[in-house]
Amino acid sequence: MLTIRARLFIFISIIVLILLAISVFLLISWKNKKAELEITNNSTEFMGDVSPAIVPSKDIIKEIPRGIEIKPLTTEEIEKNAAKQASKIFIERYASYSTDNAYQNVRDVEGLVKDGLWNRLELQIKDDVGNVEFNGLTTKVFVVEMDEWGGNDAIFSLKVLKTENKNGVVSNYQDAYYVNVVKEGDKWLVSDFGKE
Repeated sequence: MLTIRARLFIFISIIVLILLAISVFLLISWKNKKAELEITNNSTEFMGDVSPAIVPSKDIIKEIPRGIEIKPLTTEEIEKNAAKQASKIFIERYASYSTDNAYQNVRDVEGLVKDGLWNRLELQIKDDVGNVEFNGLTTKVFVVEMDEWGGNDAIFSLKVLKTENKNGVVSNYQDAYYVNVVKEGDKWLVSDFGKE
C-alpha cells in the first residue's frame, strides 16, 4: 500500500497532466481558428497593374455553376495582354536602379527592346564612377492603359509608384510613362518610351 504522501503525489500529477492536455488542445484549436480567420479576412491583394482588388479565397467557389459559359480568350486578347505585360516589365526594370548595381537596370532590358532603342540605351552605361553616396529607386507599375492598338504594335500609358532612397532618406512619388511596343516574331519588344 502506498503512503499518503505517494498517493497525494500521484493524484496531483494526474490532475496536472489532465490540465496540460486540455491546455494543449485549446491552444491548437485556437491557432487553427485564428489561421482560418486570417485567410478569410486577408482577401485583399495587390494585383500588379490595377489597384488593390478583392480576391475570393479557394473555399468560396468550389465549382462553376451550370449554365455559366466560360469563353476562352481570343487571339487578340492574348496579344493585347502580352503587349501590355511587355511594356509593364520594361518600365519596372528600366526605371528601377541602384548606384550599387552599376547600370544593371539598363543591361536587364536588352532583350526587351528593339536594336535601335538598345543602341540609345547602351550609351547610358558608364564605367564605375567609384565611391558615390547610395541612391536607389524602385518602380512599381499600378495602372496600364492601352492608348492605341494596331495588331502588331501598340502604345500604352503607365502610371507608376517610385520609392527612392537617397543615402537613407526614403521618399515616394508617382510618375507616368508612355511605351510603344511592336511585335517581332512571337515577342513584343519596346521600340520607344518616355515620360508623359
